[in-house]
Amino acid sequence: MDKAKPYSGPPILSFVGNSGSGKTAYLEKLIPLLKAKGLRLGIVKSDAHDFDIDIPGKDSWRFTQAGADITVIASPQKMALIEKWEEKENLEQLALRIKNADLILSEGFRRDFPPKIEIRRAACGHEKLFEQGQLFAVVTDIPESKVSRDDSVVYLPLDDPQPLVELITKYIKTYNAGR
Repeated sequence: MDKAKPYSGPPILSFVGNSGSGKTAYLEKLIPLLKAKGLRLGIVKSDAHDFDIDIPGKDSWRFTQAGADITVIASPQKMALIEKWEEKENLEQLALRIKNADLILSEGFRRDFPPKIEIRRAACGHEKLFEQGQLFAVVTDIPESKVSRDDSVVYLPLDDPQPLVELITKYIKTYNAGR
């Protein structure tokens, strides 16, 4: 991303946490609640492994194998874009590709810029992954008496995503007011 151009897309919040902390499961509960608020959501998932959504032998796979740099598969209900790249894009660059979203949620992207919502599960350890300036909130099942809390960070219950929905709704309004 060109450093001269500041990010101008919708707000982004990144869900981060240790492997097995329940990031995906939490997002599965959170997404319908945000949708019920009328929000159009974009999701960006970081994958450290090489994945392939193209099915060998299908037309789109054949086009990619033949040398297409970008292949789009479209139906009346959905679309997928497959693009080869020389260098992995950062979250900002990926987010700018998402059109008409009120909010972008990401899973992973620990090293990227946006505020982070850390999922901290007791079974995965009590140590924090990020410092207060990087955190939007901590979602945890660790009892208050068992973890050292930072007063400048909001701690929310892992078993109830509704308080985070309210916090996110306020964040979107503040973000949009500042644009």
